[in-house]
Amino acid sequence: KALTVAAAREGSINGIKSIAISVNRNKNKIDYSAVKFFAPKIIESILKKNIPSNIFYNINFPSLPCQLVKGIKVVKTGERKPGKLVYSNIENKEKNFIIPSERKILSTAKSGEDEFELKRHFITLSIHHNKNLYISERDFIKYKKILGKIIE
Repeated sequence: KALTVAAAREGSINGIKSIAISVNRNKNKIDYSAVKFFAPKIIESILKKNIPSNIFYNINFPSLPCQLVKGIKVVKTGERKPGKLVYSNIENKEKNFIIPSERKILSTAKSGEDEFELKRHFITLSIHHNKNLYISERDFIKYKKILGKIIE
């Protein structure tokens, strides 16, 4: 996931409307059928919108057959990968960091956040600014409104 987001961010920094696409991994073989069916429609819809190129998107697909996907949600990014580093003990003048585990990520995910909605079998679309990845609450509401219904 982190590499697709980094590539989309780099494109956005260079003035290109950019979209990262990832498929959520689970213990089974990855199922790309939802990506194949929904991605072209979502991308076409996004590219038609009048949103500045300093904004980019991250689309996460559940690894499920199309018929099990519940829909698409524009969501906020939860506090996790690419990561919220948590300070651990500071010993010997060295900073130690902890990256939250998947289990902790999912247990702390909230409704309206990407990991939570992805786990509920929704395709998630998060909106990012190329300067610092996160956008303000005001901008989230603004761009979510501009995006409107993603696909008909």
